[in-house]
Amino acid sequence: MAVRDPNLSACRVLIVEDDCIVARSLLRLLKLWRATIVGPAPTVKSALSLLQATPNIDFGFLDIKLRGEKAFPVADALIGRGVPFAFTTGYSNSVVPEKYRAVAVFRKPYDPNEMASLFSEHE
Repeated sequence: MAVRDPNLSACRVLIVEDDCIVARSLLRLLKLWRATIVGPAPTVKSALSLLQATPNIDFGFLDIKLRGEKAFPVADALIGRGVPFAFTTGYSNSVVPEKYRAVAVFRKPYDPNEMASLFSEHE
């Protein structure tokens, strides 16, 4: 069953993704939903810099593995700011530490309906 496209026109969404093709795909989807995009950031360092430079972020999508590093410092920074986020990964959910078990995980390739349902809950 298709979920209606969410209206994210009031949302600034951080994209943390090191694969250009995947980042562009996610960016296109979020633009379709009218979100303002922050990023994409391909590394932990660039993501943390974007967070520091951008005071208002409403949601984040974090690829778990970024060029050999794990994105958990970015997750912790978002948690510290009270910003909800979801992990994205090509791996199984077993790569997500217990500390983050309540965070949504989207497996690549993404299902836009699953992602839309995440936002539909908050509209």
